[in-house]
Amino acid sequence: MRKFNCVNRRDFLKIGAGGIVTSALIRIPAWGADTFPSKPIDIVVPFSVGGGTDMWMRAFSVALASKGSLRNPVNVRNIPGAASLRGTAAGFNADADGYTLTAFNPPSTPWAWYLNKTNFDITQFKGIGVYVREPGVIVANASSDISTFKGLVSAYNAGAKTILASQQKGTIWHIAAILLKRRSGVNWSQYVSYKGTGDIIAALMRKEVEFGIVTASSALDSVKNGKLRALAIIGTTERLGSYADTPTMNELGMDPLEVCVLKRSIFAPAGIAEDRRLILQDAFKKAQDNHFVQAQYNALKLQPAYGNGAEAEKAITDAIAVAKEIDLKSLVS
Repeated sequence: MRKFNCVNRRDFLKIGAGGIVTSALIRIPAWGADTFPSKPIDIVVPFSVGGGTDMWMRAFSVALASKGSLRNPVNVRNIPGAASLRGTAAGFNADADGYTLTAFNPPSTPWAWYLNKTNFDITQFKGIGVYVREPGVIVANASSDISTFKGLVSAYNAGAKTILASQQKGTIWHIAAILLKRRSGVNWSQYVSYKGTGDIIAALMRKEVEFGIVTASSALDSVKNGKLRALAIIGTTERLGSYADTPTMNELGMDPLEVCVLKRSIFAPAGIAEDRRLILQDAFKKAQDNHFVQAQYNALKLQPAYGNGAEAEKAITDAIAVAKEIDLKSLVS
């Protein structure tokens, strides 16, 4: 993959109040009225300015507005709140003309929808594409006497090890921990939660806990410099290039937990015309090769997903199915 310098955050935020990248960023004449798109497109981001999804969409907004893509201004509208459901609802209820899209990340937002009363059906979104798949990794602190995941499973099942650490209840890695126990018989007995992956990694390195589940990209530097030991990859059936020596769960004869991979995705409201959905799907796939977007992949040590709309829709339905399987509401009540 070609390497590009990381795009400065200020470059994305310097134009437009309230987290909007306006058409002043790239001014390109609109096409004829009979051609889609023929006016600016809005991408609703149901998270705050400066967050992960926001930064991705600002890179995509530049790529999509370029001459080789949609050739119309693409604006980012941040509508945070209510565990990402406020903005997701706004995107869902927008006109289904292809000019308003919504960026959220299954399984997290679908699980938030499942846990809260809402006036929309998240499963009715139409997928445009998946641009990032972020699997998880089970890690140990470097001083642990456990060097393999099979060794960890044996230690848990024998009661020699008891604690598993990750994020707060109801989050993707908490669900992964539950599924490890229910589907694969990994019998940890005490779950210790932290606010974010940075907190988990810090706790592991100061030996406050011995084992944890975090996003693979977030642990990579600590694994490479020997401060953490990677035991198994969660959420994918293929080894990661950045973790070439770390087996996946299915390699170890266990459920790969494919629902437990963060799929950063783009959606359109139900009712969008299929020809317009396909135009957008194709544009988002091609935009993943744009140098603005590639800079984000390189900075985060991730690969483009090039996922289609069907994969994005399946990510929602899979998340809801798992929520029902594990009775998610009772787990977080």
